[in-house]
Amino acid sequence: EDIVVDSAGGKMYWADQVMDSIRRANLDGSEVEDLVVIVPPHLESSAVIGIDLDLTAGKVYWTDWRLDKVQRANLDGSDVEDLIIDIFQPVSIALDVAAAKMYICKFDTSIVRANLDGSDIQNVVSGGRIRSGNLDLNDGKLYWLIYSPFQTPGIGMLRRANLDGSDLEDVIPAGIEIPNYVDILPGEVSLAEYAQYLDCATGPGVPYADPDCAPFDYDTDADIDLADFYLLQAAFTGPF
Repeated sequence: EDIVVDSAGGKMYWADQVMDSIRRANLDGSEVEDLVVIVPPHLESSAVIGIDLDLTAGKVYWTDWRLDKVQRANLDGSDVEDLIIDIFQPVSIALDVAAAKMYICKFDTSIVRANLDGSDIQNVVSGGRIRSGNLDLNDGKLYWLIYSPFQTPGIGMLRRANLDGSDLEDVIPAGIEIPNYVDILPGEVSLAEYAQYLDCATGPGVPYADPDCAPFDYDTDADIDLADFYLLQAAFTGPF
């Protein structure tokens, strides 16, 4: 159900719950490929639903809601690994590649984080009908959606906290009918910030080593590149 984009590579990736597969295509929708096709054990079923990319390591991560697993593979679908097994109903996943952590929303229960290899699982947030989450790594925040059940519509909400679960806030305290996915875009930017992004992307040496460039790594892949430009462009509101 989720979709993630590798802008520099010209590909989009998604988890296809109906086809039990991890798929990708060009950004114009052409050349659809099945990267990983899940074959569940006898009498069991699969439901891949959450997905994220580690472009630095060339990995795609996903959650399987029915098999209670978190898995990963190379971007071409090879070398599939089980990272976490017996994790109750994982519905979404978000990576903090720089800190080598992944955050997993477990439907109706909690949000946990673990190392990228699946070790050291820690509970971060508990309570509520948790549906999906994402990270704002520039501000060190975790956002997640509380699902609004059909029998009590309109109580869905958007919440956030620090990455360790502290300082819990209700961003939208109620009124969301059927929230499914939350994403983070850069805040409003100015011409000066756009110019600084260009210096970071094209400057001499290794521009990312400059701490002033860190805020422009919007996709947190430890590089300032075209993928960051597309996110910057989406938020750009300065005069032309």
